[in-house]
Amino acid sequence: SRDMSTSDGAKNTGLPSRKMIFVILAFFTLSACSTGYTVADLNPFAPSEPPVCPTAGTLADAASVTEFGRGKSRKSNNVRYVANINRSAMSCDISGSKVTGNIALIGEVKLGRKGKSGDLSLPIFVALTIRNSAVVDKRFETVELTVPKGTKVAGFQHIVQNYTFDIAPGRKSEDYEILVGFNLSPEQIEYNRKQLAR
Repeated sequence: SRDMSTSDGAKNTGLPSRKMIFVILAFFTLSACSTGYTVADLNPFAPSEPPVCPTAGTLADAASVTEFGRGKSRKSNNVRYVANINRSAMSCDISGSKVTGNIALIGEVKLGRKGKSGDLSLPIFVALTIRNSAVVDKRFETVELTVPKGTKVAGFQHIVQNYTFDIAPGRKSEDYEILVGFNLSPEQIEYNRKQLAR
C-alpha cells in the first residue's frame, strides 16, 4: 500500500517552510515506523506479509563534500564550505514486481573562512543496489540551495520523486538498497577517506 507522497522542493533557503518541515518529518516518521498487530495477524490462514520498501542510506565516503578556495591548499583556512547529507529514507508502492516511490534526504552546509553567502549547487547521486553486491542503476541530480546573507549555516532538503524500478526474477524488494551521496571527483573521495580514517 501507499506509504506517502510528496512534492519536489525547489531552491532551499536554509529556512524551510512549515509545509516542507511537515512533509520531511512525516516522510521520515512513516519510513521508520512499523504497524501494530491487526486481526489478520491472528489469522493462520491470512496471506503472507506484504513486501517492504527497500531501505535507503548514505554512502559513507560520499556523505560530505568539502569545497576549497583557490590554490592547492587543503587546510581549514582555505575551505569555502562543507556540505553533509545527514539522513535519507524511502517510501514506496509495490505492485507486482514494480516499485515506485520517493526518496528524501536532508542535510546542511557550513561556510568556511573562504565561503560567501549566496546560491550553491550540490551534485548528488542516487544508486539502486543489490544489498552488499552490485549497483543496478545510478542517476544524478542537483540540490539547489541558498545560504542567507549574514549566516554561516543553511539546511537543505531534497526529494527524488517517482523513483521506479522492477524487481528481478528470484529477488525480493528487501534485497535492494538505495544509496545516496554527493557526486565527487576522485580527489574529493580520497580526501573524505583520509578524514574518515582519522
